[in-house]
Amino acid sequence: MIPPRSTFLSLRTLARCVSRPENVMFRNLDFVALNISGQQSELIELSLSFGFKGFDVDISDFGRQVERKGIDHARRLLVSANIRIGSFPLPVDWDAEEATFETELAELARLAELAVQIGCPRCLATVAPANDHRPYAENVDRYRRRFGQIGDVLKSRGIRLGLGFLAPVYHRREHVYDFVHTFDQLLFFVKSIGHDHVGVCLDTWHWHVAGGTVDHINALNSSDIVAVNLADAVTAAGNDDVNETSRLLPGHVSEDGNGKVDFPSLLTAVAKIGFDGPLTVKPHPCQFEGIPRDQIVRKCSESIDVVWNAAGLNRQGKLVTSGA
Repeated sequence: MIPPRSTFLSLRTLARCVSRPENVMFRNLDFVALNISGQQSELIELSLSFGFKGFDVDISDFGRQVERKGIDHARRLLVSANIRIGSFPLPVDWDAEEATFETELAELARLAELAVQIGCPRCLATVAPANDHRPYAENVDRYRRRFGQIGDVLKSRGIRLGLGFLAPVYHRREHVYDFVHTFDQLLFFVKSIGHDHVGVCLDTWHWHVAGGTVDHINALNSSDIVAVNLADAVTAAGNDDVNETSRLLPGHVSEDGNGKVDFPSLLTAVAKIGFDGPLTVKPHPCQFEGIPRDQIVRKCSESIDVVWNAAGLNRQGKLVTSGA
């Protein structure tokens, strides 16, 4: 447990120690992915206590708080703590029937306004890797149009959409039509949308499982990447016969050797192209069974320190060797 203190004084004191430079990579948490729950004040304190500059939010849940108590009350601790909001999951079913999609698109406009109120400029979604209804070309046309519409709604609020993919073969095995399940396919699909506010969410585990290489990153621009999720793997690149329970802390060390993702090279490449968004630690929560939540966040902090320093990044997320 975190030592009991006055929440107001604790957050104010922690916030004094936290600078909030813009346009740099920053360490970020997704508490839902880590299976950690708590009051907003507790999550803020957990983040700041262990060196994280931000965390993700569920914008639909935040919207319900606003309905109950108003925007000023809902965001007051976020503002006083000077915490950054990394991203929010896209609250739209982009594969729904047209009427449902249009309704949710209209609701997205309202929720995006709330995201602006808490300084959150990123929204994330994961493209399904297979389906039983539409062949590849038809699926591309459908999704390209819908993600373009979503991008328009978000762009008008200054928010970027980052799309991710699912690499393991078990996600596709029982379906008729394959879709996006490699990084190359994701890039091709995102480029086909042709929207300046739609990019990729680079998940290091899925990227590695699908056979990703650092050359993929070197070929990108900073505007191509919306967010980066960090998780290590236990198998060689290209081995997609795995599942998400094997997502490990970045820089994992075990009795049979280190993890398989080359984080120093990957983060160096990300820094060189000028990525300035959240680096979110995202191992599978089964890695932390029986561990208190403050120790989970401590382990996440220690792991990102290892790969951050190995990549030669300074405290502002810039390459030391570049003179930044």
